[in-house]
Amino acid sequence: MNHLTDLPAWAAIPVCILLLLGSVITLVGSMGLIRLKTFYGRLHAPTLGASAGTILICVASMITFAVLQNRWILHEILIIVFIILTTPVTLCCSANRRCTATGSKARTTFRARRQASSRTRQAWISEIFYKPSRPRNRR
Repeated sequence: MNHLTDLPAWAAIPVCILLLLGSVITLVGSMGLIRLKTFYGRLHAPTLGASAGTILICVASMITFAVLQNRWILHEILIIVFIILTTPVTLCCSANRRCTATGSKARTTFRARRQASSRTRQAWISEIFYKPSRPRNRR
């Protein structure tokens, strides 16, 4: 026999829900890898799906082993921390590699948008605070 039969119902229900939800989220992220058309969409969907799914599955494992064995749940916490730390780094490195490999102008476009928005903001501020107000012509 296995020890999961000893798991009480108050703990088994959340564990089952978390396991199913984590599996479904991971599956949806994997399907996004197949169905999405662009590189960045394909990169984004599995990253989020794998992260969220892994976290939910680890939480289910934490509940199970905390109830059954009365042990510390350090392993699962470390898995969650490493997933949270490494997934965005991997996503950023992959996107950066794609930008440099294809000669994409994404960085310069973003920089140009940021500079244009700051010029617009500066013009708006100077228009409000630094120009003397002119009387309006009322007709």
